[in-house]
Amino acid sequence: MVAEGDKVAVRFRCSGTLQGEFMGVKPNGRRQEVDEVFFLRVQDGRFVEYWGLEDNLARLQQLGAIS
Repeated sequence: MVAEGDKVAVRFRCSGTLQGEFMGVKPNGRRQEVDEVFFLRVQDGRFVEYWGLEDNLARLQQLGAIS
């Protein structure tokens, strides 16, 4: 996490097991693990805007939705 002025940048790894429907994919117990990056803007001590970058292609491949 890096912060400067009213902006914050966060990079993290998201993982989980598909136990409920996600983006049209039925629960199948498969795991996924992808990197994500978010940029946030802070105003009066609260996050008021955010922009995110998620690797949904890799996520859907890992969940077996696409090859």
